[in-house]
Amino acid sequence: MGKGRKRRRAPNEPLVKLWAFVGPNPKTSDYHRIVDGYRPLVDEFIDRGRAVAQDEMRELAKKQNIPDLNTILDGMKSPWTPQNLNELHISIAFLGEVPASQVSSIKKIFREAVKDIKPREVRFDGIGTFGTFIYPGYEANPKRKTKPTVLVAMLNTVGVQLCRSIHRTLAGHLKHYGFSYGYEPHAFNPHATLGVGPGEYLKDIENFAHEHEDVQSESFMVDHIFLATTLPHTHDDHPDNLKGGINPDNKGQPFQRGSRYRILDAIPLGL
Repeated sequence: MGKGRKRRRAPNEPLVKLWAFVGPNPKTSDYHRIVDGYRPLVDEFIDRGRAVAQDEMRELAKKQNIPDLNTILDGMKSPWTPQNLNELHISIAFLGEVPASQVSSIKKIFREAVKDIKPREVRFDGIGTFGTFIYPGYEANPKRKTKPTVLVAMLNTVGVQLCRSIHRTLAGHLKHYGFSYGYEPHAFNPHATLGVGPGEYLKDIENFAHEHEDVQSESFMVDHIFLATTLPHTHDDHPDNLKGGINPDNKGQPFQRGSRYRILDAIPLGL
């Protein structure tokens, strides 16, 4: 495949929305240990969001008459929602919608890009937030006046350096072959999303993150980059299609909106 020779899309050719990510390998026991390790924190995050919302309602009740206040408080759900922990990942690239016929070429580009990058042992180190960061895959509510606040697991120094190296190298290769790229290298901050809350709770979520800033995961190997497609909300496997379904990761609340992924290829580093 020569430089800049991206094939044009054929009429009526289907598009595939592509992502690339790294993280603990979903097929290893490390993955399940790390995911299970974050469940108590995410449960606490949901509970804190509900408590904060209830406090707001109590303050409102001091200013105006609210019939059946206790019933309302008991029935309130948390406005803070968790990421699907069964898809814990660190995004590296968002390629957008790509003609299906070009996926095989992109796989080859990925293999070429990471063949000289050695696998490393890394870990998640600390909890943080993105106060004004809309991550790809999050569909902002047009009625919401503020951007969401995202609770994230940060990486240790080795992990950050490795992810930035993969990101930078991949960006160069994709650009070389004429593909657009969804991130700017100078703004790339690798992380794993744990939960999301409306922007009006920015300070509350920042306080929650600060209380848990020392949380670390076990170490894990980053030895593959995963190329995946995003499932549309109309897909049978997307939880938004489960009308009235209950998400066990959200303490009995309805499923939250968000991306779901299907891995198309697991490309080894350093081979």
